[in-house]
Amino acid sequence: MELKPEDKLILSRAEDVIERCRTRHILCSLGFLSPAQRGLLERALPKSADVCYAFWGGHDAAERTMFVCYPDYMEFEAANVAITALQIVGRDIGRLSHRDFLGSVLALGIKREKIGDILVASNQTLMFVAQDIAEYICENLAKIGNAGVSVTFAGELSDELPDRAVEFITGTVANVRLDAVLGLALKMSRSSAAEYITSERVQVNWAVETSLSHRIDEGDIFSVKGKGRFRLKTIGNLSKKGRYHITIEKYL
Repeated sequence: MELKPEDKLILSRAEDVIERCRTRHILCSLGFLSPAQRGLLERALPKSADVCYAFWGGHDAAERTMFVCYPDYMEFEAANVAITALQIVGRDIGRLSHRDFLGSVLALGIKREKIGDILVASNQTLMFVAQDIAEYICENLAKIGNAGVSVTFAGELSDELPDRAVEFITGTVANVRLDAVLGLALKMSRSSAAEYITSERVQVNWAVETSLSHRIDEGDIFSVKGKGRFRLKTIGNLSKKGRYHITIEKYL
């Protein structure tokens, strides 16, 4: 498959990071990558005899991670990766979505690659960012939408990170094909959902999927441009009418 221009750019930038690590003998990193970009680098980059690679996003379950290179004689230390966790609190932030937080940060003139995971919870939000812009965000991010917020360094994080806010969608489908599951998630007909799929607006596990009959399994993550991200949480038993009971999580 021929690479898209944006994929070629990511590969080129990763190769520059590797070369800088090789010549300067120091840990080097590339900004936060989406899971799809990470997968691209994992598939396309050749193994190196003198440079090791790792991916780290500030916590063990991170979706967005930095590409980290270090000399083969060094041990990888997560603490050496320039990532800072910020804690955001404020009145009524429980009604805000991931998109609200991200949009407000980008409005400060910050590039997307500087922002990692944003874990939105009812009483606080944790945001993982590149270390060099952490203080700037603390000083300048005062509002998310119409809600006033306070941003501070999170310091040492416990193993218990806040669960991401989700909305549960339950219902029955004739089968667990992509068009059927997507129709339930978006509360529309299968034919309408099919239009999103065939127009390449749907990703399953971070890759564009255009097959209406693609099977969705428990744990699969799927997203629709402009409509959000979802995860198929459970596939239950068949109903008396031969339909599957399923539960979908919509990330808020």
